[in-house]
Amino acid sequence: MSGTITGRLIDNVKIVKGLTGVETDRNGAVITCDWIDLSQYESVLCVMHAGALGGSIIWQIEQATTDGGTEKDITGKTITHTNGTDENTIKTIEVRAEDLDVDGAYRWMRVQAPDPGGASTYAAITYLCYGARYGGNTSALDDPTS
Repeated sequence: MSGTITGRLIDNVKIVKGLTGVETDRNGAVITCDWIDLSQYESVLCVMHAGALGGSIIWQIEQATTDGGTEKDITGKTITHTNGTDENTIKTIEVRAEDLDVDGAYRWMRVQAPDPGGASTYAAITYLCYGARYGGNTSALDDPTS
């Protein structure tokens, strides 16, 4: 990765919805976000927004060989919004293409979290995809999930 962004930031980053702002009390169901194809980008900055927290949210980055294939965690790519201290905050995790198990043909990533339980918790995820490998960023809101 060059590590250098030239020109306007919006011309170098694709902003993609990972999870629309939702109430995350899922009755035990896992919170899952959209998949991003990291063969198309050098890196993705995952921006996790937490509102009112009724329970802690443990965000984990997962990888898969297809968008919907069997997933596995990316070691060391976890962050927590803690109930009682992290209300109305934003946390980030950067995922680089080389963080994936490329030898195992993993190229897709997403954010997921177990149901935080307890009272209602509100959250959203935004992906900032940068370092486009092919053709640059034609639109800041294009969808690299397909």
